[in-house]
Amino acid sequence: MFNGKVGSVYSILYSNWKTNPNRIYLFILYCGVSKIHAINIGSRSLNQRNRMMLIRIISQLSKLPMSTKWNGRQLYAIFKRYAPDAVRQCYRTYWRQYVTTSTLVNYGLNKKEEFLDIELKYVDKNLFNKAKSDVIVNTLNLFSKKGVQLSSVNQAFAKPTPTVPGTSIDTKVGNETATDQNTNPQTNENNIANTPSEGNEGSGESGGPHVGGGSSSVDINY
Repeated sequence: MFNGKVGSVYSILYSNWKTNPNRIYLFILYCGVSKIHAINIGSRSLNQRNRMMLIRIISQLSKLPMSTKWNGRQLYAIFKRYAPDAVRQCYRTYWRQYVTTSTLVNYGLNKKEEFLDIELKYVDKNLFNKAKSDVIVNTLNLFSKKGVQLSSVNQAFAKPTPTVPGTSIDTKVGNETATDQNTNPQTNENNIANTPSEGNEGSGESGGPHVGGGSSSVDINY
């Protein structure tokens, strides 16, 4: 089962899609036991201006050392502040059980060193190659300089899978036994259940991990 890292961008295939059968590129805000909350920068609802605005925000945040410490609530608040229209157009929730395959395409706010080889090893290489040839992913990688390179994936495939006695490795991308990754203890799936799902165009006003106050102070330049 898909287990995405908050602040990174993944390409996924989703069997229960409503409006986007492909080009689902998720900037992860929250990945819970059963639901994923994300900004889909590949959404058909996004106009070109708003898509570029999101790419610029992600790129600028990726250059801030402090951004790796922010949780989904704080990140959502930043996107809502600087790109409210874009958030309304592409904020989505997904059920993890319907993610059939996935691949990491951009490290986003995280560092390459923070990913285990096994997280790069269990990817869909066909999906990875398609994403790498897409103008949306290419533009994000160009601006952020955080794109995942094929050499990194190949190196991960070349290394033997480590075995941990008595412990299951639950950080695989695409692994069927992934566990919950919640970097925001204050967020749970009960109080964010009314957010728009994939294909539900909704206003997005009720979306997001119910961000209240306390958002991080950051200046985004355009």
